[in-house]
Amino acid sequence: MRQGIHRLTALDVKNAKPSPDGRARILPDGGGLRLCIYPNGSQYWQFRSKKNGKETTLQLGTYPRMSLAEAREEAQRLRRQKDDGLDIAQERKLEAVQRKADASATFRAVVERLLDAKQANGISPSHFKKIKQGIEANLYADLGDLPIQKITSPMLKTALMPIQKRGSLNMLGFMLGISREIFNYAKAEGLFTGDNPAEALKKNVFARHRGENMKALC
Repeated sequence: MRQGIHRLTALDVKNAKPSPDGRARILPDGGGLRLCIYPNGSQYWQFRSKKNGKETTLQLGTYPRMSLAEAREEAQRLRRQKDDGLDIAQERKLEAVQRKADASATFRAVVERLLDAKQANGISPSHFKKIKQGIEANLYADLGDLPIQKITSPMLKTALMPIQKRGSLNMLGFMLGISREIFNYAKAEGLFTGDNPAEALKKNVFARHRGENMKALC
């Protein structure tokens, strides 16, 4: 086993076995990262750090679900946080809370918030009904319960394609426009990062009315 940081090899980790004396076996990779092998054979990546004389041990994940390379990447991220003067234990708790919040931000939840905002801004009842019913009929089945951050352009395309197949191109244009609005709202609320999935579907993806210029599809 090498000295310094990155002491382990992928083969070391793959061949690691529990200690015969019934105690946990520790394989250090250096820089605070280590693999802990318990008597029952389970293996956990840990990161140890010391600040103001207080030692903290964080559980990063299990092997082989988290590979050596992934564990090193996470350990490097934690070392950078420590170098920046952050409390890595507290930061990890905050990140867990954020992940939980992100997971609860489903497409349906974002739509409901957007509809509430529209009502608060005085949208007409007829237009509100058209939007709400259109989303419920055309998007919720495929996207409703998904975390909005996980939705991609191909997934949105799949959800919208049945509208084209039944020849409802006016509704298709309307729903594409509403979809764009939903993701823009999610971005404004910090619930979606990256390119709006609906933007990639504006051109050369869906059919258009012959002889007409459908604004939502051009």
